[in-house]
Amino acid sequence: MRMDKPALISAAERRVLTCLKLVGRCEVKAIARSLRVTTMAVRYQLAALENAGLVETTLERRGVGRPHCVYSLTASADAFSRRSMGR
Repeated sequence: MRMDKPALISAAERRVLTCLKLVGRCEVKAIARSLRVTTMAVRYQLAALENAGLVETTLERRGVGRPHCVYSLTASADAFSRRSMGR
C-alpha cells in the first residue's frame, strides 16, 4: 500500500487527479475521453490512487442494470494537491 508515500505518484496518476479535480465526480469513460487514453489505463491509475487514499468510489444505481462506479477525490487528495503545488 502506498498511503505512507503519496508523493510517489506517477505522471499518469497526476493527470487523473487533475481531471477529477476539474470535473468533480465522474465515471471511467469520461476520464478516459478527457485524457484520450483507454478505459483500462484509467482503471489502472484509479486503482493505484484509491490504494493511496486519494480517490474514492461510489456505486450509483440508475434504473435497471448494473450500478455505475463514480470516482471522486478524497479530502486527502485536496490536501495532497495543495502540498505538491507548494501552497
